[in-house]
Amino acid sequence: MECDGEHMKKYRGKTATKIVVFLLTLIFACITLGGGFFSAVCMYMGYYQGESQAEVKEYFFERAYETDALTALEAGEENDYNRNGFTNYEFAILEGGSWSEKELKNEKNYLVSNFSNGFPENYSIKKYNVGEKSDFDIATSYFGSSYVTHGYETVEKKVESFAVDAEINFVYAYIDGAYYPINSYYEDVSEDNSEQLIYTIGGVDFEETELLPFDVETFSIGEGEVQSVTVSPDKSSAKATVVVSDPTEKTYTVISSSAANIMEGNDFLYEAQEFYNYSKILSVLGPIGFFGGGVLTLIFFVMLMCLSGYHLEEKETTFELYRGKQVREHLYLQRRGLDRIPLDVNVILYILIIGSVICFASELISALQWNNVVLVGLGLSCLTLGGGIVTLLYSMTVASNFKCPAWWRNSLVYMCLRLIKKWMDGLAQSFRKSAKSVKMHTRIWVLFFAVAIFEMIGLTFVCDSRFFGGLFFVWICEKLVMGFLLMKLLRQFGEIKATTKEITEGNLAASVNTEKMFIDLQEEGDYINSIKNGLDTAIEERMKSEHFQTELITNVSHDIKTPLTSIISYVDLLEKEKIENEKAKEYI
Repeated sequence: MECDGEHMKKYRGKTATKIVVFLLTLIFACITLGGGFFSAVCMYMGYYQGESQAEVKEYFFERAYETDALTALEAGEENDYNRNGFTNYEFAILEGGSWSEKELKNEKNYLVSNFSNGFPENYSIKKYNVGEKSDFDIATSYFGSSYVTHGYETVEKKVESFAVDAEINFVYAYIDGAYYPINSYYEDVSEDNSEQLIYTIGGVDFEETELLPFDVETFSIGEGEVQSVTVSPDKSSAKATVVVSDPTEKTYTVISSSAANIMEGNDFLYEAQEFYNYSKILSVLGPIGFFGGGVLTLIFFVMLMCLSGYHLEEKETTFELYRGKQVREHLYLQRRGLDRIPLDVNVILYILIIGSVICFASELISALQWNNVVLVGLGLSCLTLGGGIVTLLYSMTVASNFKCPAWWRNSLVYMCLRLIKKWMDGLAQSFRKSAKSVKMHTRIWVLFFAVAIFEMIGLTFVCDSRFFGGLFFVWICEKLVMGFLLMKLLRQFGEIKATTKEITEGNLAASVNTEKMFIDLQEEGDYINSIKNGLDTAIEERMKSEHFQTELITNVSHDIKTPLTSIISYVDLLEKEKIENEKAKEYI
């Protein structure tokens, strides 16, 4: 089914559809895992290999009951050998490893036995080395791994001499006619840096010349391991703690047999028989569930990926990255919920969760050692189900992000790079401004880097190699801080200088922003702002005075103009009149 098919378009954006497809994907994934598990168990049981029921039973009682029988022997003669439900299992234990068939059938040679009808017709024989320090591990299920571990002990022995293998610089201790490899430490203690080595054995120094030459063709190497060596200060005597096999170990031969007709009971053989019978069904259902469930899981998984990210309505948000993209009427592609988590952070979270699930599953298996297969199966099923849910949710978030525009923007790396770019652009702009304003800008930086290179060279040649790494790290940090402070100082100084230039050119609106400046530069900026404010006040007062003078002249002119206009008007009228008096004409 294609993602753009008509059927898929019909169900896009519906939450119920996503939930149904999610659950179906999860269910068929569980069926796939279950089918694979049952197929693996049938293969483990030998069903696919054509092994008979008798062969399967023999395999399991050899693993479990022989260990249990040896434990019964160690428990003493009064022990109840049927305590673990030896319903369908019979055994006999003989001391020693070499027995003829006639001797095996002689009951007088048995240390313990629970044969009820004489020597069995079908039996198996296995040998074990058991001692007082041996450890028995008995599983309570036929899926378990029963075993007997050998015991060891430590003994203190006299060291007769030491030898060195010059090719690999390894020291051996000569004990009881054999050489035992021991841990040795050596260091260069010569003043002229030559390769003369000093061996430290048990806290006492040995020179190579004091050790015997070691020849593997001449000397035999003993079995065991030297844990520690103690040497007297005068090197006259030495003792070693050597790990040796348990001297109480004895060889036992175990004869095992299972009943021809397995009776119902609480034992491994009955369980193995029942599971073998179930294998007839599981061997068929397992592959069907694995392959059929796998195909259906893949189909529903693809459908789930196609439905991811679509919503019937756009959810309002102030972030452009999370706004919806309309696909068609009432259908939007939008990042919501888990989809908003940056992709790279999502990957890290997914790896951590799945890694924790795997580690917890491993610890669960290791801790229980399959002693309770039902509990282990339940625990693993819960962990697998949780891992499947997390995987599907993660896949949906990835699909939603890749469908939405500019998927790369929803990543922490991109966001960090964008912030770094913004910071670098601001830094470059600040650098250019300070370079334009401060004439000594280039020379100051050249001097800074020259001093830094000189210090690095001096640090390389003078500093001890043991402390070089730490001092170099401190030096790098110090230069980064000094460079940052120097750049900030030059930028602030350049800003003050540029503002002062603007003011001198007549731009009285210019001012210095002293909010984040160093103390001295901040004071200098405040002085310049004060001078600018004083000039503004003086210019404002001058403008007021000029405005007052202009207004005064205008008012006086208006006061004079009014009577003059009247006089002129009356004189014109008098001139038009016939006045004969010469004196009056003169007045006019």
